Amino acid sequence: MLLVAGGTGLAPLRVLVDQVAAAPDGRRVTLVVGARTFTDLYDSITFDKLQRAHGWLTVVPALSDGPCAEPAEQGDALTIALDHHHPGQEVYLCGPPAMLASARSRLLALDIPAAHIHSSESFIR
Repeated sequence: MLLVAGGTGLAPLRVLVDQVAAAPDGRRVTLVVGARTFTDLYDSITFDKLQRAHGWLTVVPALSDGPCAEPAEQGDALTIALDHHHPGQEVYLCGPPAMLASARSRLLALDIPAAHIHSSESFIR
């Protein structure tokens, strides 16, 4: 699973991480968390602990304005996430409406099947 969070979109994706943790099935999860700077990352300590506790979880910050960020962490959440995408992988997106609209079209343009793209409108009820 590839989870891409922008802004307050992190909370629903955290629920998905917790569900995988409660019923591990060998699935690998990469969570890309978008923020302007490292200090803007929400609950980074908790996610660091989760990542250390679960070998199947990788948490990647995506910093749009992070002058001290590693090159692999610099950019918007979707651009960074695409570096972690694997064929056949399910992609879950949660964030501001503008992010969701542009992300879906970008993913479709990269030949990621629509059935593999899930946005917060479809999985949050």
